Parts: sequence; C-alpha cells; structure tokens
Amino acid sequence: MDLIETFYNDILAALGLDKMDALGRLAFYRLMILLLSALLMWFAFWFFKRILKPVVSRIVEHTQVSWDDHLFNEKVLNTTCHLIPPIVLFLMVPVIFYPFPDIRMPEQDEAFRHFCYAMTKIYMVAVVIRWCFVVLSSIRLITDEMLDHRNSYVLGVIQLFKIIIGFVGFIIIVSILINRSPVALFAGLGAAATILMLVFKDSILGLVAGVQLSSNDMLRKGDWITVPQSGADGYVEEISLSTVKVRNFDNTITTIPPYSLISQSFQNWRGMQTSDGRRVRRSLLIDTTTIHRCSEQECREIAATGLIDVAACPENERVNLILFCRAMECFLRSENELVNTDMKLMVRQMPVTAQGLPVEFYFFLRDKEWVTYEHNMSTLIARIMTLVPRFGLKLYQAPSGRDLLVLNAAREAESQHVSDVPSGR
Repeated sequence: MDLIETFYNDILAALGLDKMDALGRLAFYRLMILLLSALLMWFAFWFFKRILKPVVSRIVEHTQVSWDDHLFNEKVLNTTCHLIPPIVLFLMVPVIFYPFPDIRMPEQDEAFRHFCYAMTKIYMVAVVIRWCFVVLSSIRLITDEMLDHRNSYVLGVIQLFKIIIGFVGFIIIVSILINRSPVALFAGLGAAATILMLVFKDSILGLVAGVQLSSNDMLRKGDWITVPQSGADGYVEEISLSTVKVRNFDNTITTIPPYSLISQSFQNWRGMQTSDGRRVRRSLLIDTTTIHRCSEQECREIAATGLIDVAACPENERVNLILFCRAMECFLRSENELVNTDMKLMVRQMPVTAQGLPVEFYFFLRDKEWVTYEHNMSTLIARIMTLVPRFGLKLYQAPSGRDLLVLNAAREAESQHVSDVPSGR
C-alpha cells in the first residue's frame, strides 16, 4: 500500500496539486480512483463480451457434442460477463478507501467504507444468484434434449435448487446488512424449521411426488392423462415442482398438484399410445323375439352373404344369433387394414336386459389417432348394423313419441272402422 501513497504523491506533484489541504487531496484521490475503477470495470466487461465470448462461441459451435450449445448459450455467456464488473469493484474498494497516514479521516468515513463494502458484496451475491439461475435453466434444456422431453423429475429438482440458492442468497444478503456471520443466521433458523416446513410445504410435497412419479415412470411430458377428480382430460404440458399443467381437449388448462396424483388415482393413456392398437368395445341390443333356429331357406340366404360357411356349422348351432356372432368375427378379421387381428378380437353375448340381448364387439383398431379412430370405429359399427337384418334379427329401439302417435292413430282408425260396420239385426 505504500506504493499507492508514493505513486499518488508523485501524481499530485506532477499536476502541481501537492499544496492542497488534506481533505482536498483525499477527495481528489477518491475521485481519481473511482474513475479508474469505472474504466477498469468497463474495460473488463468489454474484453470478456467482445473478445472472449466470441472465441468461446466459435469453440462451442465446432464441437461434436450438443450439450455445450445449451451450457454456453448466449444467455449464460452474457450473464457470465456481468460477473466481472462486481469482482473488479470489490477488488478496488480497498484501494478507494486507502487510509493515508498523514490525513485524519472524518468520523463518518469508516461507516461509509463499511456501507460501500456491503453494497458491493450484495451486488456480487445478486449477480451470482442470477448466474446460477441461468445455468440451471441451461441444464434443464440439456436434460430435456437428452431425455427426449420425457423426464418429469428434472424440472422439479431444478426448481428446488433455485429455491435453495435464492434462500441461501437471501440469508447471505441479510447477514451482510446486519454485519453478522451467515453461519449464525443458519444456526438460528433451526428454531424456525416448523415455520419453514409450512412455507415450503407444497414444494416439499411436490418434490417427493416428482420423485415417485419419475422413479415409477407414472407420468411424462406429453402423456395423455385423465383425472376425474380434477376434470382434467388432455396432454401434459409441463411438470414443475408445485403443479402439473394439463391442456384439455377443449384447449383449457387444468393445473394439478403433483402430490394429488400420488394420493389419488388417474388414468394414463401412454400404454395405449405405445401399443399396437386402440380398443373398441361397443354393444348392439338385439330384440330377443327375433332370435330363432334358422330354416333351410334362411341358412341358404345367410350363406349367400359370404360371411360364414353355414354348412360347416353343426346342426344344433344353426341359430341366427350364433351365426351372426361368428359371421361378425369373420367380418372383423377380414378388415385387417383397419383392425389389428393379432390382438384380442371377439363378438360375445352379454347378460340379457329389459331392453334386449346386448351383443358386444371387442377388437382393436390399428390407427390410434383420435379423429381417425372414431371415424373407423363408426364405419365398422354402421356396416355391422346393416348386416343385422340379413340374419333375421332386429335391433331394439325404445318407442318414441312418434311411434306412440302412429299407434294411437291406428287404433282410432280401427275403432272408427268397427263403428261404421252395420249391426247384424
């Protein structure tokens, strides 16, 4: 430090200002060092931003790996450049407040020096926190790319680290302001652990739920899920520490706490999306009064459809309903462009109801996309319905108001006809 005093005195002598009083010399010294500090801060920032940053960017562009493109992206490098000025300022503060032995410092000078030290430290802590946040966001981009946007746990962990870094940075800033050790403040927080647990309850529960969802592979970004309790039915857009965002098919957004997905049940359609087919399970109600044993003429008419070889069926199975079910299985297997015949396929009878006998069609369609799936399913069921009368069967349909009006008109016409017939006297 003696070199500083000697160098400064030489400057004053060269400028002809060595005759100034003590306070004037001190003010001129600090003004000169402040200008020099500002110049050094600007030069260091310019050097890193204009010289080193382009060099690093070119090196990153020519590497074979892709993770460094995110870790050293534009935002990270710019934030790193902003770390340099506070470091230079922190190193220059002792020089700015150099204690000249021949100058009696004012009483307020020591307090002002401590204040400048504290503001510089707070500035450094704030910039470091921002740099950590930017780096963590870049790490998230790397994990999203490496894990094909499917890991639901990484975002929650990164958000937890951001909360911890922000909390630690806040404690350090408070310790700087009150001029106490941050270790003492952290030790004192043990008594407030219960309050902290209540404040960060959702974050802690979200982290635990995120670990369980990820370790059991229960949920991924892009999954189609259905949560009846929350009214959610759509694709998962984001899985964070405290919420799971689901875009419903009506384009509304439903937010669900992650821990509610652990404590309650939900349906994930990923298994269907990754399988070889999507299930169709539809029933037709058959009028039981139309079920009968087929005559020879009816057997020939059914055989003429080409759907089933009636002659190969045993005599006791020549019932129109049995022939219909077997023919529909053959019909569905013949539609192998739409129906995945390698998966479960059957036509079965369900328990009789008051509305008739339900015949269920159970099969899997190859195309799982929603609109195409609905169109193909509707086409097949409509074609099956047109084949029902060819087996001497009828579909049940409850009478409507129009049917009752027609029946009432027929009865009135019949009663009128009877009243018009002359009595047989």
